[in-house]
Amino acid sequence: MTLKELVSKTDWFDVESKLSELYPEESTEGYAIVFNKLLLKQPKPCDIIISFDEDEDGTFFSVVGKKQNDDSNYGIEFFPWSEWLGMEVDKQVLLKYNHVEIVVRCLWEMTYVGFDEQTIQHQIEMLEAAVENINSQEDKN
Repeated sequence: MTLKELVSKTDWFDVESKLSELYPEESTEGYAIVFNKLLLKQPKPCDIIISFDEDEDGTFFSVVGKKQNDDSNYGIEFFPWSEWLGMEVDKQVLLKYNHVEIVVRCLWEMTYVGFDEQTIQHQIEMLEAAVENINSQEDKN
């Protein structure tokens, strides 16, 4: 099941309630806007699988990306939202967590840097510039 399918099957009021429960310090306004944008956005196929990294005791820790036949965890907060929507959700996550919680955890992760894709893109550009600056400093030494 893709994230788009989960979002489409999920009611905002349930998401808002779970969001307030899991992240009580967060305002839900920005999340409501993003949720509605996701309902309208077309998914783009992506080979990353949405998974949940858990603590040793099995409790949720963070949303991560996985690839087939690869045990590495990948940060996915900078992926375009259309690619998030095209990502499959790990079968183990679907078995352990309800759809609303999966959507809430993904919403939180995908908006970690900002509530619109332009802000996220700007952060990517700033990170790339910083890396380039570091690389050019290393080349001088």
